[in-house]
Amino acid sequence: MSFLSPITLAALSLVALPVLIHLLARRNARRLDFPSLKFLRETPSFRLRPRRVREPLLLALRVLALALLIIGFARPLITSRASAKHSRVILIDASLSMQARGRAEAAREQARKLINKLGANEQAAVLAFTNNVSTLAPLTGDRNLLAKAVEGYQPQSGSADYAAAIRTANEILEPAQQVSGEIDLISDFQQAGIVGATGFPRTGATVIAYPTGAQITRNAFLTDEEVARTALGAEVYATEIVAGEDGRSGARNHWAIEQAAGARSGIEWKTEENGQVTGRLGATEPDDFDADDERYFAFTLPRERRALLIETDADASVFLRAALESALSSGSATRTELSSQRELPRDTEELKKFSLIVVTLSGEPRAGDIKILGDYARAGGTVLVLLARELDTDAWNAFASTEQGAALPFTSLTRFANQLRGFGTADEGAPQLSLMDENSLAALRAVQIHVGFSLSLREGAATLIRWSDNSVACASSQTGEGTILVMGTSPERASGNLGLSPALPALASSILRSSSSTREPVARTIGEPLVLNIAPEDDVTVTDARGNKISARARQLMIVGGKYFAEPGIFRLETRDGAVRFLAFNSPASESERELASAEQIKNYLESAQNNLSQVNRDARGESLERQSSAWRYFMGAAFLLLVVELLYALKRQRTRNILNEISGEADLIE
Repeated sequence: MSFLSPITLAALSLVALPVLIHLLARRNARRLDFPSLKFLRETPSFRLRPRRVREPLLLALRVLALALLIIGFARPLITSRASAKHSRVILIDASLSMQARGRAEAAREQARKLINKLGANEQAAVLAFTNNVSTLAPLTGDRNLLAKAVEGYQPQSGSADYAAAIRTANEILEPAQQVSGEIDLISDFQQAGIVGATGFPRTGATVIAYPTGAQITRNAFLTDEEVARTALGAEVYATEIVAGEDGRSGARNHWAIEQAAGARSGIEWKTEENGQVTGRLGATEPDDFDADDERYFAFTLPRERRALLIETDADASVFLRAALESALSSGSATRTELSSQRELPRDTEELKKFSLIVVTLSGEPRAGDIKILGDYARAGGTVLVLLARELDTDAWNAFASTEQGAALPFTSLTRFANQLRGFGTADEGAPQLSLMDENSLAALRAVQIHVGFSLSLREGAATLIRWSDNSVACASSQTGEGTILVMGTSPERASGNLGLSPALPALASSILRSSSSTREPVARTIGEPLVLNIAPEDDVTVTDARGNKISARARQLMIVGGKYFAEPGIFRLETRDGAVRFLAFNSPASESERELASAEQIKNYLESAQNNLSQVNRDARGESLERQSSAWRYFMGAAFLLLVVELLYALKRQRTRNILNEISGEADLIE
């Protein structure tokens, strides 16, 4: 038997109180005066006599009731021999860094030692962890089963999530026993995953660290992949990091992709059936760790930096043409082109060669034009829409509420006229504004607008720029693979001085460059959240490089992506409607760092777990254990019954004493 509140047992010393009370209590005797002694002087007697405990049964009842009451408050917990087994969870790091020479075998050897030390009344579980935690053996006392699980341990390619591993170990230990267990953490303890780590879970178990493996002397790895469009195709960029005993160095490498498929030093690639380019990069520097030398990529070739200006307003078109020509002449693009037309082409195929379409809306809406712009955006293009002062606000508000107008980022427009209004805050982190420097943003804030529109945004649209009164001046919405932007004014002179401001070329350049960049990451990291831009309930078939296929819902891929993309490589995703996408996954760059944590750093990290032991956590564990045993209720009930018996007995004794006193008084009167 154990106690949840053992400190309460100190109150057992109070059981001496009833004994002292019984020993010190004076007997109320009747005083009788004898005539022969009436004139003698009374003197006190100092003779000490041992007192005899009167009414021992009443004393026993009181002592026993008080003792049972105190034991009940101490929350006794009576457990069987089976549930009192000592339990431990052996956590083995299975991250990429454990593939370094000798580390995996050292981890297995350490796990074997722990299993061999198990006592007859001990049980253990074996878990392997990266971003996810997998159970190699459940909680058991079978050493053969545990040893077989350890032999099946293999390092994978994710990062080491110590917090998730310890959290899972706690979930195994808590229902298995009523006392805190032990968590044995076997890892190489990379410094990148230990120093500065937060979110260590609260644990009532003892966590013991077992560092394994020697430090790598030299390691080279790639990171920060990017793609740029060229006249011949594309260039892939990546940074190669070399970490050694003398420090770190880095170099930016680039490889040209000039044809459908090919290979040269450090790179292999091919063009898939859906037009995406997939391939593999390789580190060029020699090192002592080969598991991270390859990096995979998959991307859709960016559109050429070409713009189409629809000249519906002659005054505005003069300034827009100048701004776009300035934007196209800047930067490193090999091929740039600006085209202009009076009206939009009726065939969307003609628009696919452009990365940006600029159009000024005026008068009433033309449903056909909006449909063409929407189809162009869904195919991956960018549309910049400006609003002329003659725009029919009522007609466009009505159109925005229709199915054809759903592609626009606003639900309604509010005109302001005959008043000066400037631009206010801007979302500098938005891709369309990311290339505007502080001088360009300052020039934009200096613009004065006489006639413009405030936008009420549709759900899912993003605010890029606000007016000085905090209403929305410029917004964007994702439409398929592309983007539609709406600016609540135009550069025409009657609307304001935007056309004359240096902010307009800077804005056009930033939007144009973002329109000709890749729409999604060139590569993703194993274990990070995944965004697929498809309906959560869509069925998706995932095929890895070996041809293995797994079917799942898109929602599952986004929530537990590490289960389906656990190894580096190129994965083919096919939706129910036949659409195909390729994704590249790589190990976290932090797993390639060579430095291991020192003994002091590991100690500080694990001590943070003990410091995170809150009283709330202890109380929650106590309540969980308390629900497993109701023995304290029996002690409290027994104490209550004894107190009732003691009260009845005391009342009966008092009644008997009163009767005897009455009989004695009547006898005196008779005499």
